[in-house]
Amino acid sequence: MLGVPSGGAQLIEPTSIRLRIVDDDVTPDGCTPSAEILCLQHGRFALDVEWRDFAGRRGRGQAAPALTRETGYFWFFGPANVEVVAKVLDGRAQNGHFWVFYGSLSNVGYTLTVRDTVTGQVREYVNPLGHFASAGDVRAFAAD
Repeated sequence: MLGVPSGGAQLIEPTSIRLRIVDDDVTPDGCTPSAEILCLQHGRFALDVEWRDFAGRRGRGQAAPALTRETGYFWFFGPANVEVVAKVLDGRAQNGHFWVFYGSLSNVGYTLTVRDTVTGQVREYVNPLGHFASAGDVRAFAAD
């Protein structure tokens, strides 16, 4: 199965997950990629990142063009310096959910927001300043 742990493997829980239902944020036509928005799964999911560094500066992650329909990344300080890699997998055949995985290549604080443009559900994954975090959420978004 795709990404499902077996044997002694286990998924690492993210530092913080918040689930919000945002009815007015639903984009019926899907995601439109931009400098700050990464679109995955044929535009069904819109991802963005807000960051804060050790000097107290804040900003929005810059989305690189998606690497595949499932995977992409963000940079904060320069396009050659990847900070957060994210993917959304269609795990509906395994457990009825879309799955979100992300990996941090930095200890800058950030919030990764993933929005399902079909249902309006939003998940936020928070990485506090000073922590390195990668996580998998195999129950992120229920099938529509």
